[in-house]
Parts: sequence; C-alpha cells; structure tokens
Amino acid sequence: MISAQQPLLSVQDEAIAGSWESITILNQRCFELAENRNWPQLGATLKQRRQDMDQHFQRFPIGPDNAGFYQGKLSIFFKQEQQLLQLTQLSTKKHLYCVK
Repeated sequence: MISAQQPLLSVQDEAIAGSWESITILNQRCFELAENRNWPQLGATLKQRRQDMDQHFQRFPIGPDNAGFYQGKLSIFFKQEQQLLQLTQLSTKKHLYCVK
C-alpha cells in the first residue's frame, strides 16, 4: 500500500533518478579508489563514469521538464566534478609513472 507521504514517480522520474544514482555511486567509488591508491582501477572507473554521464545527459538533458529533479543536485555535482577532474589527472600521472 502506498502512503500519502510517498509521491508516485513516473517511469521517466524513476529512470532519471536511477541513472543519477548510478553516477553518484561511481563518484563515491572513485573517491574510495583514490583513497586506496588503486590508480589503474580508478582510471577505469573514471572512464566508465564519463561514459555513463554522457549517456545520462543525452537521455535526460537539463531543461524545463526535469529542472525540479536537477535542482540542488547540480551544485553538488559541479563541486565533485572539480575534485574528480583532479583525481583524473592524478590517476593518469600515477598510472603512467607506476608510482604507488
């Protein structure tokens, strides 16, 4: 039984939320891999994340229809994006030079 406090999500809402959740899971995984200095796996995960993000924004471009979904999420996304860009550069450097 559905409670009055839980709004029904449309198939589109569920799809965008699921896609976004998979990206946030990859973000967290990237930070964990960097903390563990697993540079080769970090590089592979960052590559997968980029592909998933590209697919997400192609399928769910930011616009009036989904502005409510992205509200609040994008500021966190852009902060993490800067950190992940730095991890990408570090991962590449460490992997190329085999520094552990």
